[in-house]
Amino acid sequence: MAQSLSNSFSIKQICSQLKISKSAYYSYIKKETYQPSRRKRLLLEEVKDIFETHKSRYGSRRIKEVLKDKGYKVGLCQVKSLMRAQNLLAIQPKSFVPKTTQSNPSLRRSPNLLLKKEHLPTHPNEGIVGDITYLPSEKNGRNEWLYLATWMDLYSRKIVGWQVDQHMEASLIIAPMKRLIRDRVPKKGLIIIVLDKN
Repeated sequence: MAQSLSNSFSIKQICSQLKISKSAYYSYIKKETYQPSRRKRLLLEEVKDIFETHKSRYGSRRIKEVLKDKGYKVGLCQVKSLMRAQNLLAIQPKSFVPKTTQSNPSLRRSPNLLLKKEHLPTHPNEGIVGDITYLPSEKNGRNEWLYLATWMDLYSRKIVGWQVDQHMEASLIIAPMKRLIRDRVPKKGLIIIVLDKN
């Protein structure tokens, strides 16, 4: 079969599609049993050991770093290949769905003054917009989340206030807002918008 394929495709194409080396292909053609080198056998064992030690949670990037710390010179593609050869598939963490504060549905939203042309900022400190971003973090082997609150000046597009914390309480946005007011001393009429992704 392999020889009939070689009549239609190049050896390079065949090896690429089958994800094998040229030497393995030629060994197969010569009916030789492919035997991995001593180094490859050792790496296969190391990869499996690291994978099992970390309870199937380490993917190719982390395994590569552990191998590097142990003194092995390996590339990411090589680690992926060694994992694939042993059917090692890392457990993917569940996607995070952050819990946000429940707003009171009976309250009306404030009008967006920036939709009116006369309210568009023409100078710094006339309008700022706030947002909260979720940052993945790892502490003591556990996946956790940090929260980054930012305030951006709408005219200059500069971040003028920010804070990182382990919670999403009101202080997360109030503390950087207080520093912003203290440092920039905006005039009366400052428009403040908090982004709502809902």
